[in-house]
Amino acid sequence: IFVSGRVRPLQAPAKSSHKIHFSMSKTTTVNIQNDIDIEDLHTKACERGDETYIDPATGFTVFTRIAHENRGSCCGMRCRHCPYDYENVPGKKSKAQKKESAPIDYEALHSKACADGKTRYKDPATGKYILTKIAHRRRGRCCNTGCRHCPYKTDSDTESSTSNAVEVKASIRRRKRRGIVYTKRGDKGTSQLFTGERQSKDGVIFEALGTVDELNANLGCVRSDILEDDKLSELTEEIETIIAWLLDVGSHIATPRLAANDNEVGAASIAKRAPTNEQLNRSTFDPKRLKKIEAWIDLKLNKLTDLTSFVLPCGSQPVPNLHVCRTVCRRAERRIVSLVKFGTCDDIVLKFINRLSDYLFVLARYVSFLRNETEMVYSSKSRSQRTVAKIASTKSKNVPKNGSTKKIEAKRKDSADKSRVEIISQSRYHWLITTVLTHAFVALLAFIIGLSWES
Repeated sequence: IFVSGRVRPLQAPAKSSHKIHFSMSKTTTVNIQNDIDIEDLHTKACERGDETYIDPATGFTVFTRIAHENRGSCCGMRCRHCPYDYENVPGKKSKAQKKESAPIDYEALHSKACADGKTRYKDPATGKYILTKIAHRRRGRCCNTGCRHCPYKTDSDTESSTSNAVEVKASIRRRKRRGIVYTKRGDKGTSQLFTGERQSKDGVIFEALGTVDELNANLGCVRSDILEDDKLSELTEEIETIIAWLLDVGSHIATPRLAANDNEVGAASIAKRAPTNEQLNRSTFDPKRLKKIEAWIDLKLNKLTDLTSFVLPCGSQPVPNLHVCRTVCRRAERRIVSLVKFGTCDDIVLKFINRLSDYLFVLARYVSFLRNETEMVYSSKSRSQRTVAKIASTKSKNVPKNGSTKKIEAKRKDSADKSRVEIISQSRYHWLITTVLTHAFVALLAFIIGLSWES
């Protein structure tokens, strides 16, 4: 590889050439023109209490030792700063095994570092830096973190206080991290998948993720409505289970497989990085859940009557919210169809979302059944008029059982004609009375004027 006009071999371990371990089975070697000390970046990130830092060579996010300690065990992904000696990495000899085979004389390393006037030296087993007595004396006090060469405590005191100090420090880091809800890495409109790849937030993958999240939020509203009614208590466990399953659906979508059809329209927005076997195993969706939700549907349908027309999305809560969840679920299904076409999502997820929308429709009817409420069903009595069956049934009580439509219309017409004749006759009668009274008033007025004139 040519860097700055000269050849640098890949095997030469230098600051400008370092190996980067990702959550993949391969190891990528990146050469950087500027000298970058990864350990310094990691040390500064740990001092700030950060769980991640950005690798300037590749732009990828790297987990720090704090993130691994908060997890509590090795993830088996060959992380760069794993504090657990890669104990869960398959087929790889851990650093603890290497340490046993070749014991390290830390006192000799420490004495040599102090003789050279250094404040720290590198641990050959883990690659971490260990502070010397010089660094501790410059601080002037004990840091209570169980340092190997602390000059302010005896060995017994250090061993007894190490566990408590580490636990307190870890809890402070967790509490500090939990209070931060913003990372500022998504301010440019991108977000990171579980594979570590960053994509635009308006892509097909994040569109599907957002729709599934919206469905889950609406189901949370349904759960709150169910908790307020004792008649619906049997449905609480099912709703909570589905909410948890939808999180697994989001995990599966956020771990996309490589696109099978790169020439299709929109393939540029599909992920380009293949997930590892560990990520595939964690994001695999269990097909037994499909059978479980089908059993729930059949159990409820056995208690409901058969439908003869469309059910209107009306009723008391949570029936309308369940219909909202059903429509959002259908939209999530349309988003996932695109992912299945490109091969980045398994078809079992699409089948589950399709069956979930059927379950939500049946559940809306089942809630009305448990409350003994009448379902509002669409009914088309004529081409020009659409009414609700419940309203139409109340109006039909006034219609004679043996009467025909023509007779009813004739009666209505006769009654209208009679009322019209009565109105006309009444108006004529009022006109006649008004005319007579007007003439009488004029005659009386003329008589009075005549008498006054003679006098």
